[in-house]
Amino acid sequence: MSDGFTYEEREPSPAIRPWVRRIWTYTRSEADAEPQPICADGCPELIFDLGPPHQERRAGGEVALQPEAMFVGQLTRPLWIQAPGPTRVFAVRFEPDGAFEWLGQPIQAATDSHLDLMDLRPDWTRRMLATLDGATDPLALLEAAIVDDLRDATPPDAAVRAAITALYADQPVRLDRAGQRRFLKRVGIPARTLRAILRFRKVFDAIEADRHGGWVSAALAAGYFDQPQMAHDFRRFLGLTATEWAGQKAGLARSLVSHSYKPDAGGAV
Repeated sequence: MSDGFTYEEREPSPAIRPWVRRIWTYTRSEADAEPQPICADGCPELIFDLGPPHQERRAGGEVALQPEAMFVGQLTRPLWIQAPGPTRVFAVRFEPDGAFEWLGQPIQAATDSHLDLMDLRPDWTRRMLATLDGATDPLALLEAAIVDDLRDATPPDAAVRAAITALYADQPVRLDRAGQRRFLKRVGIPARTLRAILRFRKVFDAIEADRHGGWVSAALAAGYFDQPQMAHDFRRFLGLTATEWAGQKAGLARSLVSHSYKPDAGGAV
């Protein structure tokens, strides 16, 4: 527990591990003091928001309320949100290519956007919202529903999964045109974009590992040529400078930024 919030991740059961990376929850007893940017992490997600609807701030200053239940696609730019009251979020974080089988359509349809689950699967969504709200263990209930959904799912595309594995290992990826199309269809972004996202997220690992090292050393540790190159990606993926990000208050954005992209992340904050 920290600053009125909790963040917890659980390892999924082996039955869904090929498609799902983590089941997670975030709760906070207070409203957000200011909008916060949700950063790209390379993983699409199912989100069930049982608190007051988050406000999403869009280009031009428009503010829209997010749905109670949504499929959030890949992000290539920051998603600015603000909680107007206490937060209770339960979610499924897929592998980068893991949501394709659950969604049943090309993932790029939701890139830099979200799909209202009430439009996609209304009966299932109503049932999930009702049962999550009163469940003793909401994460276990959510996981059981996904296990049931993916019981007969086709295994991930071997070539696409191999490319993703190589990207996480910072190894070269070679896909022919057909492979590139399959990657885009199943991941929602090109391989080069996923590589850029993963490199950016490593900056926060570097800061965590060496809290006195500063942004220059973090940039080099993450694989950037220099700090200006990293600063470009801060603007691209967070819409902030590194200094502005460091001044952000605790919240969902800060909870996710150093956890969600990691294949082996877990635990409670």
